[in-house]
Amino acid sequence: MSKYDPKQFGHVALLKGGTSSERDISLASAKHVAAALRAAQVQFTEIDIDEMCIMQLSGKEFDCAFIALHGGAGENGTVQAILEVLHVPYTSPGVKASAIAMDKMRTKWIWEAQGLPTPPACIVRKQNVHEFCAEHGFPVAIKPMQDGSSLGVHKVTCTEELSAAIVDAEQYGEVMCEKWVEGDEFTVSIVGEHVLPMIQIIPDQGELLDFRSKYSPDTQRIAPKNVTDADRKACALLAKQAFDAIAGERIGRVDILRDNATGRFYLIEVNTVPGMSENSLLPVAARMYGWDMPRLCLEILSNTVAV
Repeated sequence: MSKYDPKQFGHVALLKGGTSSERDISLASAKHVAAALRAAQVQFTEIDIDEMCIMQLSGKEFDCAFIALHGGAGENGTVQAILEVLHVPYTSPGVKASAIAMDKMRTKWIWEAQGLPTPPACIVRKQNVHEFCAEHGFPVAIKPMQDGSSLGVHKVTCTEELSAAIVDAEQYGEVMCEKWVEGDEFTVSIVGEHVLPMIQIIPDQGELLDFRSKYSPDTQRIAPKNVTDADRKACALLAKQAFDAIAGERIGRVDILRDNATGRFYLIEVNTVPGMSENSLLPVAARMYGWDMPRLCLEILSNTVAV
């Protein structure tokens, strides 16, 4: 029996869709969340968010909002600010943390200022990317600064590949160049005060976790291989420090790479509205923690409203 009474959450607005490049991923997340809320007997209404978000939400009686929006206004603090103006509690981190995390470079600057490990990077066009590559060497990652789901991400191994990678990434906004870390990829999810088990991600093809492989059912999302208990504890602490550094709260997911050569862990980014579809990393970690999807959604809601 759940420790939560579904009535205590009142009427929940499940925000989905949106207008970002990650709309389809949002709809998949919301479908899975809706099934879980239904199973948990939580009253909710689904709202497909568009540019008139404030009109869609104002004047309606919602006790809280479950944000299942990815990218764009749903994750960069805009929707969060609207909900605060409307006095509707919500499930994601606040406006400041959402805005910071959406900008990968500014997130890295905060981590660097606090002495947390993250690969060196530069903003393309604001620093000579050729000079950066000459200093740090190839390979490098070329990727959008403010988009998710690994859209527009490229591994670049030589100067000749830079231009095409940058042009492709620029369709999603500002672009950054980051020193490539050869190693295993992990993620640590946080729900309230719970730091969930570390997950290792093994792409279905090759070493690049791009948009296609991120959502492929053949990509492995597993308990880490060749990771000691000390490493698990260190990554859990590192993820919590990284999340706290950007004023994170309620829910988030921190992506981490381990350098094969040194064994050192590096912070890559924070996701403030983690995917919630069946194969998404947060639900996978929750299952390892002993929570099914309804329990996960109730735990998320419990950090949104006073219970």
